[in-house]
Amino acid sequence: METQEKDNSKVIIAILLVLIFIVIIIIIIISIGLGINFLKKDSKGSQPLQPAPLTPGEKYEVIKIDGQEYYHKLTDDFWEGEFKQYSFETEEEFEKVEIVSYADYVSYINELNQSIERPIPQDYADSNSNYVIVSFSNGHSIAEINLIDYKEENNKVTIYGDENVFGILGSGTGYLIVIPTNKPVDTQVSYIECYSTLEIKQIENPNIRQDYPPSIDKPIIYLYPTEDTEVSVKLSNADSLTCSYPKYENSWKVLAKSNGELKDLNTDRELYALYYENESNVEFKVEKDGFVVKGEDSASFLEEKLAKLGLTEKETEEFIVYWLPKMEANKYNYIRFATPEEIEKNMALEINPNPDTTIRVLMTFKGLENPIEVEEQELVTPERVGFVAVEWGGTEIK
Repeated sequence: METQEKDNSKVIIAILLVLIFIVIIIIIIISIGLGINFLKKDSKGSQPLQPAPLTPGEKYEVIKIDGQEYYHKLTDDFWEGEFKQYSFETEEEFEKVEIVSYADYVSYINELNQSIERPIPQDYADSNSNYVIVSFSNGHSIAEINLIDYKEENNKVTIYGDENVFGILGSGTGYLIVIPTNKPVDTQVSYIECYSTLEIKQIENPNIRQDYPPSIDKPIIYLYPTEDTEVSVKLSNADSLTCSYPKYENSWKVLAKSNGELKDLNTDRELYALYYENESNVEFKVEKDGFVVKGEDSASFLEEKLAKLGLTEKETEEFIVYWLPKMEANKYNYIRFATPEEIEKNMALEINPNPDTTIRVLMTFKGLENPIEVEEQELVTPERVGFVAVEWGGTEIK
């Protein structure tokens, strides 16, 4: 009897052990299943099948400098929504940031076209839509903008842009951006400027420019083929560029007309010249030759010497309008025109097809309190024949 009870106890213990083992296996299986499911969810969240689009915060950040808020541009990515952008030459001043009806959009285009040579097309025809208008010109500078972001929220429209206004010209350029919208015309529209890293550093330290290498300012390139020609222009030291318009990427490709008008083949924008600035690749200094001119006599001096160097009256006017305020501010100026070898060392040009005549003028100058003695520089007058390419620019000797 006792032996039978012992055998029964062993069977019960064995059954209990098997049951415990089965429960443990079930718990392990459930745990593994939950773990796999958790890992799948984590993997799906951290490795999306489609890359997430850039958010506004990734294109710019808000920072404070001396208690003021500034928008710092972080990347060169721009808004990819629906809009039209135009650039044109004008002597008129205007500024507009607002939402208008279709009729007012048409009216504004017509109004602008009365002050510019090449009309802006009316690209939108939806009379049921309203349109955001962003436009600017001061009549005497190059004005350009890149649209970084556009937001419609809380009954408000906010536009984030990277605007540049530079140079002094006889006739400036303006820009216009048109964005279709369903927002009513009385919606508040705000434009926010986003500054580059360099501009932010300048805001933080206004004297930072003193630490930069001297720059070659305002080289303008004109092209005058004998007939309409597609032309490529390449800059040798592109790494030293600090600014360009149209934006330089490996080369400029334009349709050059015999009257000097250009069309950028990448954007179809009408131009009258190509523009760039660069850090100087030559250390210019006061030499034994040159000219010493009273600040008040700068205009008449430049009229005479630029004509001798081969510039037309229109080219001379644009040169003088840009440089005259800087030169008249000095009692005297030491002026010297760089040699062809110095100009090539600073920035060689590769123009295809090759012009029959190339004229490059690079003026160096230094403001003086008192006159100095120098030998008069000899200048050579080129003959403008065939396909003519002209460039002028300058730099201040520090």
